[in-house]
Order: sequence, then C-alpha cells, then structure tokens
Amino acid sequence: GQGTEVEELFSKAPEPAKAVNIALSRAIQAAAEDAVEPVQQPTVLVAIQPSTGDILAVAQNDPADAQGAISLTGRFPPGSTQKAVTALAAIESGKVNAETPLPCPGKTTIDGRRIVPNSNEFDKGTIPLRSAFAFSCNTTFAQLAVDMPPDLLPNAALSLGLGVDFDIPGLTTITGSVPPATDVVERAEDAFGQGKVLASPFGMALVSASIAKGSMPVPQLVRGKETKADKQPTAPPAAALDPVRQMMREVVDYGTAPQLKPYGDVRGKTGTAQFGDGVHSHGWFMGYRGDLAFATLVLSGETSTPAVEVAARFLKAVP
Repeated sequence: GQGTEVEELFSKAPEPAKAVNIALSRAIQAAAEDAVEPVQQPTVLVAIQPSTGDILAVAQNDPADAQGAISLTGRFPPGSTQKAVTALAAIESGKVNAETPLPCPGKTTIDGRRIVPNSNEFDKGTIPLRSAFAFSCNTTFAQLAVDMPPDLLPNAALSLGLGVDFDIPGLTTITGSVPPATDVVERAEDAFGQGKVLASPFGMALVSASIAKGSMPVPQLVRGKETKADKQPTAPPAAALDPVRQMMREVVDYGTAPQLKPYGDVRGKTGTAQFGDGVHSHGWFMGYRGDLAFATLVLSGETSTPAVEVAARFLKAVP
C-alpha cells in the first residue's frame, strides 16, 4: 500500500556527499524566525544549548538584516539583563545573599553627582535582593556596585562568557565587554547595564546558557570543527549561582515578565537599555527553559515588553 511507497522513496534517497553537520536546529530556528518576524523594529533572537554549546538558532527580521549581523556582532548596552551578572558578583563577594533586605527607592544619588532613577521612579521601600531583581530596581543595583572593587563585575561577567572572544568555524561573533570601572558613577551605571558595558544578543544568550549549565559552554556551529576561545573562564561557585537562577524564576513568577508564566519553567531577566542621548531604549529578554537558553533584543523597543512577547512566541512554538 501507500506506506511501502513512502518507505521506498526514503530508502532510495541518495546520500548527500559528506554533508556538513550544523548544530542549528531546524525546528528551533523556525520558531525563532516566526517569533521575530512580526515586530516592526529590528529584532533578533539567538538560542544556545547549555549542555553542548550548540548554537541552535540565529534569527533576525528584515529590519534587523538591513543593519547587518547584529545578532552576532552588534554591541548594545544590555540594560537590566546585566543585573544577573551584578547579582552574581554581589553574592559571590559575600556582602549579600538573596534574602538581604536592601533599599529600592524611586531614585538614588551616586557620589553626589549622578541621580539614578527606577523606571517611572517606582519605589518599593526595603525589599530582599531577590525581589529587587524581580522588580528590576536600578537604584538597588547601582548602590550595590558602589562598594565593589573595580574587577568584581568584569570577573563575574567573564565567568559567564561575557568578554570571551571566540573563533567559531562558520561564524563571526562578539560577546561584549565589561571594562573594570574605577570611577564609582561608571561602576554604578555598569551594574544596571548602562555605563560602558556592551553586549551582543549572542553574548547575552551565552550568559544565559552559562547560568543554566553552571559554567560557560563553548559555543559551536559546525560539529567536529572546534571553536577556539581566547580565555577559559573559571566557573562561578554554585552557591552564588543557585540564588541567581531562583531570582530569574521570580522575574516570571511576580516580576517584570509574567507573560511567560504559561510556558513552563522559564527563568530570565528583562532589560530596557537607553542608548545615544537617552531618549530611546532597546528592549531585551534573556533566559532559559531546560536545556534551551536564548536572548532576544528589540531595537528601540522602548520597554522590555516587545522582547518578552518575542520570547513568549518563541517558547510557545518550540517543541
């Protein structure tokens, strides 16, 4: 009957000559493309498998394509997605833990010269660090950085892959950079992803994959062709990383990304990043579910909401 004919067709299909084995997943790439396509602004999504480092998807919509390979080599302020790095650094330093009560005022002044506000100057009073993370308190994170030694943030970032340079066969990539800031105002700004910190969507997807795995996976595109990394960062201590993973769940439970609740055990962090003269902002979401880590960026998204919506479409469609 019908069935045998189909089997015949498949058994007789000629084997392609030495096909290149690419890590990209057809299903995940399709889900990523469908997720970014409806957005009017330039929008990208990069997905990485934490356990293997396989680059599963790199998707850009047409407006993004017009600007080049921004998903892999674009450098953007990461905004509040950087708070995952800052939280890790602060907990690793031993100064705070997830339950430490910290002030989250509507605005705070750093060194008498820089006023740092929360979004619309929301004020949460004194709350545990984990809630300051979930609600995305700029003021809390700016103050956390004041007492940090200059190399603490860069080292925490590096332990998650941000600032590592890769030579990936088949791809040109930049992760980003977190320079050590001796100036206290610059350090405070870096702590919530403004300042001098820059990251690509690929870089933030790698940060997310590193948090999921517990150490930095080496990203690869072509199986059997080894990626070279300029650094082999030391994995962050599990005792510091576990609370960050929990905080990333609270973002979904009651924080800035409740839209992702229907899609399983999603953990992540939203970001709104001012650029240029500060009038406009990019929107970010980076996170993971199981063995799927990703980051999405909507240029001039103004808030993180469009990026969270991209993430929702992606997670809903991924098998």
